[in-house]
Amino acid sequence: VEHIVFEAYGMRANYIKTKPWHPSQQIVSETAETCTFSLDIKINNELIALILQFGLDIKILEPASLQNIIVDKFKKATELYGS
Repeated sequence: VEHIVFEAYGMRANYIKTKPWHPSQQIVSETAETCTFSLDIKINNELIALILQFGLDIKILEPASLQNIIVDKFKKATELYGS
């Protein structure tokens, strides 16, 4: 199990507040534009797919290992469409 912290923006933040990803989900901080959440969960393919589904509306803050996984997935997707 890993401690994960991510930030969500705009309407996606409200959506995640009302439809938590996991029972361990907590709100760490909140502003008018963003909401920072934490989870204590195992990093697996289902979680990675969920993060990718939210695209540019969320940002992983911790751990760095999960950030790297997401960055790698976005780079590979960009390469598929590059010229």
